[in-house]
Amino acid sequence: MTALRPLKDRLRNREFTAAQASAMLGLSGVQVNNLIDELAQLGIAHSKDRKRTIEYRGLFSLKLCRDLIRWDVGPALRLKVIQAALDAPRKKFVGIAGTNISAMQVGNYRKEASDCIRQLQNAENAVSSKPEIMQGEPCIRGTRVPVYWIADMVDADGLAEAKKTYPQLTEKQLRSAHLYASANPRRGRPRAISWPVGRAIKGRSRTRTVTLD
Repeated sequence: MTALRPLKDRLRNREFTAAQASAMLGLSGVQVNNLIDELAQLGIAHSKDRKRTIEYRGLFSLKLCRDLIRWDVGPALRLKVIQAALDAPRKKFVGIAGTNISAMQVGNYRKEASDCIRQLQNAENAVSSKPEIMQGEPCIRGTRVPVYWIADMVDADGLAEAKKTYPQLTEKQLRSAHLYASANPRRGRPRAISWPVGRAIKGRSRTRTVTLD
């Protein structure tokens, strides 16, 4: 338990973007944005200038709220359930009349959110961006392999194909690159850089010839 406290302290004031929440929890962008709009009434999510964020302490509420909607729990009762889950000590959630939500279920939602946060933090730690390396393009730490290129390859051809192309990378590195890119989608046109592989590789929409640096 002691080892977890520094992580919790670091995250206490962090807010996650809709893209980060979507990538971590496996929800669609539309689902996350709609759920954040609803949870904003509880003060754990925020929508300003068309940018939506969710607080660390309320991240688990996204999936809880999604399931409450699926179980036909009405809006007012949904918010009551989620507020009770937020206020209750861990594993001591008191059920709300009109629902079958148990302490165990709330604990499972909390654990899943905590696991997802750790995975995102591991992905962020696995990526670095330095001006002198690939013109500042985010790369897998300790390599010159661009994160977004790996993510595109995994999306287009699967993890196994990415592993064949970059056998020096571990599966964990490839998964971290994909999660990082999904949580931090590019804005605008892709940058033109020299890719760190000396052969043609099939991408999502076209084949690029890439060169060694």
